[in-house]
Amino acid sequence: MNKKVWNSLPPDIQVIVDELDHEAYYRRVEATIQGTIDEFAVCKAAGVEIYSVDPTELQRWKMLTAELFTDWIAEMDAKGLPGSQIKKETLRVLKEHGVDPGIL
Repeated sequence: MNKKVWNSLPPDIQVIVDELDHEAYYRRVEATIQGTIDEFAVCKAAGVEIYSVDPTELQRWKMLTAELFTDWIAEMDAKGLPGSQIKKETLRVLKEHGVDPGIL
C-alpha cells in the first residue's frame, strides 16, 4: 500500500491493517520454517546427501556479504523507513526459532 492510501485510512483502520500485517508476517515465517523442515525430511527419506559448508568458509562468506545488510538498513533508515526495527525484529524471530542469524 502506498503512503497516500495509508494516510487516507482512518486511524482505527490503520491499527487493524497493521495488526493483520504483523499476524501475516509471523504466519509466513512459521510456514517458511516448517516448509524447510519438511523439505529436509523429504530429501533425507529419498536418500539425498545434504552437505554443510565448513564453518570457516561460512564465516568468510558472512564477512563478504555483511556490508550489503548494513548498507540496506542504513538506506531504509535514511528514507524514514524502519530498517533498524526490521533488523531487530528479524533477529528476535530467528532467535525464537533457534536459527543462527548469521551476519545480521
